[in-house]
Amino acid sequence: MNQESLIYIAVGGVVIVMAIIYILIVKKKPQKRDEDSLRQKDNTKLSVHKEPISEIKGINLDSFKEFAGSSILAVDDNPINLKLIVRMMEGSGIKIDTAVDGSDALGKLRGDKYDLVLMDINMPVMNGLECTNIIRQDSQLLETPILALTAATNDEMIDQILDCGMNGYLEKPLVLGKLFNAFKLFIDKK
Repeated sequence: MNQESLIYIAVGGVVIVMAIIYILIVKKKPQKRDEDSLRQKDNTKLSVHKEPISEIKGINLDSFKEFAGSSILAVDDNPINLKLIVRMMEGSGIKIDTAVDGSDALGKLRGDKYDLVLMDINMPVMNGLECTNIIRQDSQLLETPILALTAATNDEMIDQILDCGMNGYLEKPLVLGKLFNAFKLFIDKK
């Protein structure tokens, strides 16, 4: 074997090794994490709901009076979505504040205490994932449950939602019975 052949074999071997490394590192699909590993690194006691929140049948607007005295922050850049959530809570005794993006939400969260945050994902200025990452770094906000509001419920998006520290998600458009069930799951009634 001549020297040129040995160089081709060595280079070929390096290319194969690099291809294997690329497949193992870059192309490797993240594995689903179990419920315990989804909990925040800070040992928060908040539960994580990986599956879509199911609908409770027979729910009407009066049903939400069960959560009177609770405080909710709804974060969405679409004023129609915010208006819908506010309307759904009218007469329930639930205090509902709104924010138009993640930056606005952070300001409100640092000024008031909320029992639940309903967070849109895709917003200008600061999206819901970025906002939640910041919230989960604030020791005063660790125990605040955050639910994503999203139309995108593919596996990749769900992983991003849970990885950033959200506790679950509600699919858009909002369904009254699912919203009620989310409240039952995440609002600690006094």
